[in-house]
Amino acid sequence: QTVTKSETDIKCNECKGTLLQPHTAISLNLDVAIKIHGYHGKDMENVDKLWRVEKLTDFENVSVSRPVPFAGNQQVIAALLQLENIDTDKNLEQYQLRYLMCSGPPMDLSALFKNDTSNEQKQNLQKLLTTPHRCEKLIIGCAVFEGQDYRFGYLVQTRVHV
Repeated sequence: QTVTKSETDIKCNECKGTLLQPHTAISLNLDVAIKIHGYHGKDMENVDKLWRVEKLTDFENVSVSRPVPFAGNQQVIAALLQLENIDTDKNLEQYQLRYLMCSGPPMDLSALFKNDTSNEQKQNLQKLLTTPHRCEKLIIGCAVFEGQDYRFGYLVQTRVHV
């Protein structure tokens, strides 16, 4: 596999919100593609170009799903084993695969706290906060957890913008 560091911000394809700052992700070109759920979460797809993120705190605008059940799902188990080089003698039940989604577009909420903001402006901002954005439902990558502890995250390169 070929490895290089991100040189610029990595952003959401949909809302252009920043997901990662420069130099916080490593580009991976896998020799053998892995299968994970597609962008819309329905079908599985082959993925061979990923951004690997070592620290959960490096993400800026990302939400993490509940654990994806994979007992008996050989595709997910194979992806987990390939991504993390987990010893197959270990109990795989302690590992979790979770999906990553963008948390939505960046918003300037400072108007909510200003005295000269009209009620209508405040209501419009409140509506923006409570209305889900399209990108909040799209899978942009996955994260591997051991128990409740984050190990590594992976963003699919074709699902984000550099």
